[in-house]
Amino acid sequence: MVIGGEDLTLRVIHRLIEAGCPATRVAEIFDISEEVIYYRGTPKRELYSSGRIDFSVLERAEELIREGHPADVVAFAAGIPLSQLLDYLGLGEEDWE
Repeated sequence: MVIGGEDLTLRVIHRLIEAGCPATRVAEIFDISEEVIYYRGTPKRELYSSGRIDFSVLERAEELIREGHPADVVAFAAGIPLSQLLDYLGLGEEDWE
């Protein structure tokens, strides 16, 4: 669903993510794939090139969580905010308990 053009839609998505709305919920609201959700309003490809987020750390953290390690412990050990890890995984806080 595009309301008022693509630029306005991206700004609304940006504001929702900044406000702490989980990426999965934003994807549902706009009926889009989670892969196109912008993390803090920045496309993933720009985050890769800028080096602001080390996706290899997030990918390894995801592997550890899938092996059964608690998400909050993995986030602490990796030195990344739990909210950032949950956004990456597309989970809300109620899903990781």
